Amino acid sequence: MRASLVALKLALGGLEIEPAITTRRDRTVAQRGVYLAQKAGLSLGYGFGWYGKGPFCPRLLEDLIATDEEVYAGLGGDERRLARPAAEVLVRLLPLTVPPAGMALDRLGWLDLLGTLAYLHDDAHLDTQAARTRLGQDKPELAVFADFAFEALGQLELLGV
Repeated sequence: MRASLVALKLALGGLEIEPAITTRRDRTVAQRGVYLAQKAGLSLGYGFGWYGKGPFCPRLLEDLIATDEEVYAGLGGDERRLARPAAEVLVRLLPLTVPPAGMALDRLGWLDLLGTLAYLHDDAHLDTQAARTRLGQDKPELAVFADFAFEALGQLELLGV
């Protein structure tokens, strides 16, 4: 398995995200998880752009497909581990990937919300209010949770100034 695919597989494992991408839901969870991991300091080399209604990386999708195929073919049993600094990034980030208790969002919705707001704020250079407005236009079902997401992103210092 290519080193970049091993790194991707290990990063997803550190975030407790399955590398399977059989559904759109799987792909969205993986895309948002990797985006947030990179924002937290994990260097995987993926460049994200805005696609439809959220951050997306075509090369990441290709690597997810390749990883999925290798795991399915029985080639994914690599025993390598992440270097300590990378593992520490994921340990710090993992609690953020789970929606707060009592919130009416599943993990997909929460990761989508976090990734979308972080992208709009930092990569699209929208201020907090403009990011909130755009979220309301694109994903009104998530907009009511924006304050919780901004707070969570701020606690882990995942938003630029």
